[in-house]
Amino acid sequence: MGYFVNSQFVEKSLTRPANADQYSVGDLIGTATTSSLAFTLAERVINENLGQVVYITGATLRIDMSAVPGDMNAGFHLLMFNKAPTAVADNATSALEVAKPYLRTVLAFPTPTDRGAFLFSELQGIKIAFPFLTTEVTMIGNIVTLSAFTPGSAAIFTVGLTLSKN
Repeated sequence: MGYFVNSQFVEKSLTRPANADQYSVGDLIGTATTSSLAFTLAERVINENLGQVVYITGATLRIDMSAVPGDMNAGFHLLMFNKAPTAVADNATSALEVAKPYLRTVLAFPTPTDRGAFLFSELQGIKIAFPFLTTEVTMIGNIVTLSAFTPGSAAIFTVGLTLSKN
């Protein structure tokens, strides 16, 4: 049963607005209109896994900035939902009350490290269950700041997830 033989890697990016507006602790990173990253799995994977669990076994966060901002002294949370929360734009305060029933897990990324042309943070050796509902089959992620910092204008944030059926 299922298309997952071993694992699948899915990746989603968003480009924040072309400004350098300061983030506060708990702000959402997003575009001018949304903060959600909708991870789409292969259709046959989703159809064969309805009502089942998929495991997140690894995660990466890449930020296309050439240096870690001096005031970025903590990492990020990736809030994972199985139904999209209310759409909010970049730099909005993370208000989870409405989306709370759909929050499935929070991935805690450490402070990114400078890799020259980009910043990078990753989680390895994890196994977090993510249940699919029978009516919603998308994995939704929201990136939340854990420190106040000044971002790069139009910086691209990319999240990658390694998923496994068991």
